[in-house]
Parts: sequence; structure tokens; C-alpha cells
Amino acid sequence: MIVAVSDIHLGDKASNRAGFIDFIERYLKPNSEKITELYLLGDILDFWRRDASTVISDNLEILNSICSLGFHIFYIVGNHDLIMGDVSSGHPGRETLAELTHYPNSMTICMSRHSSDGNRNFCFTHGHQFDYWYALPFYQAFCRAMCHADKTWKSAVKTWDLVVSFLKGESAIASTNASQLPIGTRSKIERRLAGPLEGNSMSKDESAVAELDLLRQFIDIGYLCSAASHTHYFEAARKEATKLARMRGSGLSDIESVRDLNRLVSNGTPEELLNHFLTVWSDVHRWAIGFREGGSIHTEQVLHRLRRITATLTSGLSPDEFLMSGHEHLGFVDRSNSVADSGCWLGKQGSFITINEGAVSLSRWPKV
Repeated sequence: MIVAVSDIHLGDKASNRAGFIDFIERYLKPNSEKITELYLLGDILDFWRRDASTVISDNLEILNSICSLGFHIFYIVGNHDLIMGDVSSGHPGRETLAELTHYPNSMTICMSRHSSDGNRNFCFTHGHQFDYWYALPFYQAFCRAMCHADKTWKSAVKTWDLVVSFLKGESAIASTNASQLPIGTRSKIERRLAGPLEGNSMSKDESAVAELDLLRQFIDIGYLCSAASHTHYFEAARKEATKLARMRGSGLSDIESVRDLNRLVSNGTPEELLNHFLTVWSDVHRWAIGFREGGSIHTEQVLHRLRRITATLTSGLSPDEFLMSGHEHLGFVDRSNSVADSGCWLGKQGSFITINEGAVSLSRWPKV
């Protein structure tokens, strides 16, 4: 059995830390012989505006407790713990991993992982990549800066210096535009991207549109083409886009960019397809704001199809893989689109996903 959890945000006051400890004691430990792998799907630790060593030391007992249970743990890096990726790339390597747990051989840290269970293939990743796919170099530089900042850094200028520094060598367009951005706009972006974990007055669709409008100057289609340069990435994206173009109902076919998608999927270059998909992505989210459900297609299924397309470009999702992620904090399993979100551990919430012989299920904690 495979178990997956995400978005515990240990270190943040909103974290349901006690609930997760209870989950370890009353679920993971009793079932440790049945569990083959545990996926921590990102944002397990929350380093944003916090001292990283303090966050780790305060939660070391939790990490040790999990790593001592006998199954292997895959720690997938999220946006709030992005600096954990330095361990996966060998900087500074096993020495740092040994500082995170007394059982370093039980844990692997990575950005994503492809695996299988039963007769089904899976792609495990955090999911922030899907929301910011169009400006990923900038967004990840911003996340890295937030992991290095602390509560005393109230000035957006200091944080922005780190953003610009981390962008060097990643995206020339994003780096240039970030360095030239007015201070007022920098502050606006920081407030929007680094808001509280709970209490956002916007819907997720409204947030997607607002953030796209705010981050347009960091879009780099050339970088996207380079990052997804492998032929199978684009072939997978074309297949997923074809499925979106064929969806009907709920007024989706009234969206001009969606109607035109079939033509570009068949004949467009990678650059043309990405440019057009950005329009589709924006149009569908704007459509979803006023049309959550109706006709023969549930709006969420359309958005999950968008999610699969962005996952092919950012995480190498294959058409035959079930996409497993977190980040949205919602907790769902959409079997028709092979997409699942493991939910979060915030406030009184708690949820986890189990995979048994390829069958995916979501459970709430505590179980009733």
C-alpha cells in the first residue's frame, strides 16, 4: 500500500500539527507493515519568512518518527519548502539529509517521481508548477527567496534582491524584468503571492486570473519550449490538449480559443501551441469564475484537464499516468481524468490518499 499526504506546513501557526502526529501514531504506525512507500507531496515544512534551522529542529521528532517505521519515504519538494530541493541535487547532499532525520537511508528528496502500483502508473509531484507554469522560473525564484527571508524582512526590496539573484541563469526575460520592476509593483506581487495560508477572499479561479495578469512580464515561452524540449513532453501535451478540445457542454465550446485548439494541436509548432494554450488557460479560468457547474460537464473536470496539460510540460506527466499532487488544499480524487489532490493539514483539517493495487482513495482524518 502507498500512502500520500501533503501541505502540513509545519512551522506555520495554521498547521494541524497535533492532528498529523495523531495520524502517525494511530494510522502510520499500526499499518507500517502494509505500507510500502509514503509520499510527502510538498509543503511538509514551511520555511517562508522563517529560520530554516528552527523549523527543522522544532519538527525533527516528527521526521524521525516517520522515517523509523520501515517503509521508504519520498519527500517531494513544494513551494513553501523549495530549498529542500538543494538536498536532492546534492547540495549539500547526504550530510544535510542526516540532519533532517536519524534514518537518512529511509528518505529520498526529489522534485517529482514516476512510479507504478498494480497495473497503473503514477506521477507524484507537489502541484505549484501547474498554477505558475507560464512563469515558473520567476515563481520558483520568488519561493526560494521567501525560504531565505525571515519575519524581520519587512521590505520587499530585500526579498526582491534575492529573487533577482536566483533568476540569474534561469530566464533572461524574467531576470531583466524583475530587476527593473518598480518597488510598488514588487510589493503588490509579494503581497499577492505570499498571503496567508487561509482566508483568501478570492476563489481559486479568480486567483489564477489575478496572478496571471500580475505576472505577465515574467512569461518566457522560449524557456518553456526549452524546458519541455523532449519530444515525448510535447506529444503528451498534444494528447491531453486534444482531450480538452473534445470536451463539450457547460458553454465550454463557446470559448473561441478552445475551439481553435484542435487545429493547433494537429499543426502548430511547440511555440504556437504554448502561446495558444496560455490563452486557453486564461479563458477557461475566466469562464469558470461565472460558471462553476452546469450542462453535461462539471467545471472541475475541465480544470483538472488543464492541470494534466500543465503537468506534462512541467513534470513530464505521461498520458497513461495518474497525477498525484497537493498544493490546492482541497482533497479529491477525479478518476475520470486521473487526477488526485491529497488535501492539507491546516486548522482542523486532515486528509490522506491510499493506493492499493492501483486503486486510489481519499480519506479524512480523523476517520469517523
